[in-house]
Amino acid sequence: MSNALDVVRFPLFGSRLIEASAGTGKTYTISGLVLRLLLGHGGENAYHRPLKIEEILVVTFTEAATAELRSRIRDKIHKARIAFLRSQEHIFKSDDLLINALIESSGDRLADAQCLLIAEQNMDQASVFTIHGFCQRMLKQHAFESGMPFESEFISSEAQLRLQAAEDIWRENFYQSDLAMVARVMKLWSEGPMQLLGQLRSLFSQTQIQLQGQPLDQDFEAWFNSRCQAIGRFKHLWIEHAQEIETLLGKAQLNGRVYKKNTLPKWLAELQSFAANTQDSDELNKNVYRFSQAELISQTKDGCEPPLHAVFSLIDELLIDTTRLKDAIVASLYPQIKARYQALKQQQQSLSFDDLLSFLALTLKGESAERLATGIRELYPVAMIDEFQDTDAQQYFIFNRLYGQQQDLGMFLIGDPKQAIYGFRGADIFTYMQARQELSDHYTLPVNWRSSAAMVDASNAVFNWHTHPFIFKDAIDFEPVSAAEKNQDIAGICIDGIEQKALQLIEAQGDNAVMSNNAYKLAQARDCALRIQGLLQAGDEGRGTIGPKQKPIGASSIAVLVRTRKEGELVAQQLAKQNIASVSLSNRDSVFSCPEAMAWYLQMQAVLNPNNERLMRAALAAPVLGYDFAVLDALTQDENLWQQQVDEYHEHQRVWQRHGVLAMFYQWLAQRKLGEKLLSQMGGDRVLTNLLQLAEILQQQSAKLESEAALQRWFAQQLLEPDGDASEQQLRLESDANLVQIVTIHKSKGLEYDIVFLPFAFSFMPARECIYHIEEQLVFDLNGDELAKEAAEKERLAEDLRLLYVALTRAVYCCFIGIAAIGKVNKSSNSYSSQKSALGYLLQRNQSGDKTFLQQEVQAFLQTTQHASLESCIDDERPIYAPIQSAADQLEAKPFRSSIDNNWWISSYSALSRSRHDRHNFDASFEVQGLDLALQQDSLEQDLDVLDVFHFPRGSEAGSFLHLVFEELDFQLAAPEVEAQLALLLVDHGYDSKWLPALIQLRTQVLQTPLLDNGRYCLADIQAGQRLNEMEFVLPMANLKSSEMNRLLRHFDALSAKARGLDFQQIKGMLKGFIDLVYQHEGRYYVLDYKSNHLGYVDSDYNNQAMETAMIEHRYDFQYQLYALALHRFLAQRVVDYDFEQHFGGVYYLFMRGMPGATLHSPAHGQQHQGVYFARPDASFIQALDRAFQDGSHSFSEDAQPC
Repeated sequence: MSNALDVVRFPLFGSRLIEASAGTGKTYTISGLVLRLLLGHGGENAYHRPLKIEEILVVTFTEAATAELRSRIRDKIHKARIAFLRSQEHIFKSDDLLINALIESSGDRLADAQCLLIAEQNMDQASVFTIHGFCQRMLKQHAFESGMPFESEFISSEAQLRLQAAEDIWRENFYQSDLAMVARVMKLWSEGPMQLLGQLRSLFSQTQIQLQGQPLDQDFEAWFNSRCQAIGRFKHLWIEHAQEIETLLGKAQLNGRVYKKNTLPKWLAELQSFAANTQDSDELNKNVYRFSQAELISQTKDGCEPPLHAVFSLIDELLIDTTRLKDAIVASLYPQIKARYQALKQQQQSLSFDDLLSFLALTLKGESAERLATGIRELYPVAMIDEFQDTDAQQYFIFNRLYGQQQDLGMFLIGDPKQAIYGFRGADIFTYMQARQELSDHYTLPVNWRSSAAMVDASNAVFNWHTHPFIFKDAIDFEPVSAAEKNQDIAGICIDGIEQKALQLIEAQGDNAVMSNNAYKLAQARDCALRIQGLLQAGDEGRGTIGPKQKPIGASSIAVLVRTRKEGELVAQQLAKQNIASVSLSNRDSVFSCPEAMAWYLQMQAVLNPNNERLMRAALAAPVLGYDFAVLDALTQDENLWQQQVDEYHEHQRVWQRHGVLAMFYQWLAQRKLGEKLLSQMGGDRVLTNLLQLAEILQQQSAKLESEAALQRWFAQQLLEPDGDASEQQLRLESDANLVQIVTIHKSKGLEYDIVFLPFAFSFMPARECIYHIEEQLVFDLNGDELAKEAAEKERLAEDLRLLYVALTRAVYCCFIGIAAIGKVNKSSNSYSSQKSALGYLLQRNQSGDKTFLQQEVQAFLQTTQHASLESCIDDERPIYAPIQSAADQLEAKPFRSSIDNNWWISSYSALSRSRHDRHNFDASFEVQGLDLALQQDSLEQDLDVLDVFHFPRGSEAGSFLHLVFEELDFQLAAPEVEAQLALLLVDHGYDSKWLPALIQLRTQVLQTPLLDNGRYCLADIQAGQRLNEMEFVLPMANLKSSEMNRLLRHFDALSAKARGLDFQQIKGMLKGFIDLVYQHEGRYYVLDYKSNHLGYVDSDYNNQAMETAMIEHRYDFQYQLYALALHRFLAQRVVDYDFEQHFGGVYYLFMRGMPGATLHSPAHGQQHQGVYFARPDASFIQALDRAFQDGSHSFSEDAQPC
């Protein structure tokens, strides 16, 4: 028996199972438990200490669910923090009962608010992961224990690699086979390994599945040859003794009801024809068993002698071997393909997401298991596993190994077994059942917060009608939920003021006692469209309202839930007939399987080959272009028109080659005005969305391929092997407008809709393969006997029931469900199949019957709830829907009457220091780091015969290269390594290796020259942790004026007073830049800039006067002032108790060519080493400059001391 969960009192330790029915606030509960764990509330039920947000592990199964959980937890923490703070000021009640309870139990509300503030600030470190994300993180953090490869590429789609594995195994097994074997295999799989792989898809999705029914090591080719020989012998004997057999059977006293006078000769003729066929075969004629000795003996009349013959006995022997070649091949090839697939991944160093689970599970079974488990427990003392019903045995093992039987830790498994619908992805409901048996503490969420009380009552009634509504009674209970108090009295759908029933069963009836499945679907699709039309018309006319606010019924309130895309297309067609627009959202359909994919492939073929008339004709005939036969005929008859088309495709080719496939696509689309045409057609938005998605995928893929032809080959491969599991291929929603939504049930999980239609609830798809469980082990039974089929059908029906539960609980106010007595009409008796569907199983309580029986059962069911009704399908014709256009529907672009301020720039020192007449002016959007524009003016004339630092190449490229010497090579690198890396740099950047000695000399001089603000260190002393290369900064600029800026700079800096004035116009925006090096020494921070300017050919040319002249000429003074301001702002944000005088060291400009290196001679007092220029702006200067950038204020005290 489960306990109703109270979030405030739930024990936050031990292993516990929480079953959260649909709409009962599962995410609210998880975020509430996180709050309690953060605060440590709960008395004896609290965790033994408050946890940090990063110590609480929350695992779910999709990226979307992870983002949603993270957002909801963040919102809950923020809301609680505000409530705790407000509760200090006055009497305050939150609208969240849990938060109120936590406030009341708080011993120190301010401390709790501070705790929540820290958690909110650290939400980026919150441990909310997908299951694969969690495994990947743990394997990386414990790489040595796991043995996981360090260099691995993750593959999101495994389809291509699996196909390669299947092709390899196909070649190995069949390319050397004889013709008879090859012919038989191609009869089984005419499309080759791709078709075989498609049939094995369900096996690959299940990591723990076992094959049974066939020996895995059987030599199927030897069996085939042996079988063919045995059947050949039978054929020979049958032909030889045919007359004798016919005479013998003619005299025999056989059961006349089976061996009739008209059927016996027919069977004999069939066997004669079969035996006369000399082609090798491993299969017997379907009626051969009627002539086995055992069958003939059993069918001989009592007291009579049965017909006896050696051929009949041979048939007995042949029938003993029930092996089927297809099953034997599958049993042999499946493990081979699986092994080859793993080998290919290992060769390519690729990992799939499932490999992450396997690696972690394997590690938790190995020698380092306890060490790894202890490490994970220390990181995450409490784990909450969301959507646990979608787990499998491997995932459960991981978490049970980590947290099971650990009472001082917490493991909360949260899910709803009634919503376990992802078996095709590998989810295993039997694993959930196992966990439910192993855990003794079960909790449920008893209140539905989503749906109206009427809808909740009707849903409860449907599943209460059967004693075993989910088949597995001991493992999946149905416990009715109650509606939230706020939803008790709300109205659902009201038409003309009358509230409609929440659950409406819509019966389709034919002329017979039962109707076919196809007739049922067509009738229900038509009824669905007509009922939606009626609802929309009532909403348009103000007669139809929905919900407590009585809003008019609109298309966006309605969802039609289906199982497959074909069902969705059937509904969409019927809606279109009534002029009702709809939008489809499928779960796993690939855009490459849509007609638009082939149409766009033909267009690309023609673009690549516009002179190929056949390809051009195919492209122009594509339906997406909308050309009718008359237009196509005119194109082929009129040479000028044809040449015009060829020229257009030539132009498309040119655009593709120069600008990419996406640019070509948009040109193709615009030139033919296809966007406008498609959007004016019913369903055209779907076509346009598919085309846009295809173009985007192709553009992304083109970056990975070498040519247009390679892209086209890749496109062709995707058309042959569309992969609906790849997220980028899955169909996108074509519109979010006010449209009826057609959604697959799988895709609808987690969503809600005001009104739901389930038109095909009595339809079902029988189990195609015998996949079922023996205890907890999933098996694929290749023999497929009746018991196996029955077990597989039972599990198929169980999953269909869970799908029905998901679909029914999407409805907030009303659900329309299509029913009918479905079966086949036979002369002697009818066969019924309604009870094999999920809803039929419930309503008919697993009994078969015709429409009269169905109606009786439904009427009995209606006695259990006042919120359900039975209606008949609409069979009359109705005019098409004409929506009333409201004023809100008449959309037009709002006219722009404001002005755009064009004087906003991303600028830089280089841009501001240039003349205002420079045509690029202030724009620095495309400037790159390490590029000194002043060096572009540097003379490139040089003497290449002299190989020293003074004659090293000049200009901006050489300057950027010299920067790399100090950015990429560590200052403390050993000499041999320096030489090796510099040699590589020279080669990589196109310089002759003869410059290597000069480059080593320059690097040594720069690193060894003393820096003289205190004269006690050089760059070689600065460790890697003390420096930051190429620090990028962006500073806001508020209305800078060059005249005011000149006045400010000249007042404070003597160098600026000598320089030409800045002459930019008034500017605002952002100033960006890159500081070559920021380093810290003895608690002070410095700006350092490398300069490769050529000032002369001897050391003395780099004296103070020469450097000052260069600084003035290129306005480097303005540059270091901006760099100083940037560093000042950076330090103010990062350094505790920052003080300019204490922490700002100064600015170094190193003219690298003239630096002397280590020297015993210090310069005269007040002087600097050659090649070293040092400045330290005054604090008042930097503060004045800061104000100028911050608010445009250029004012400063004239008494302020200049530098």
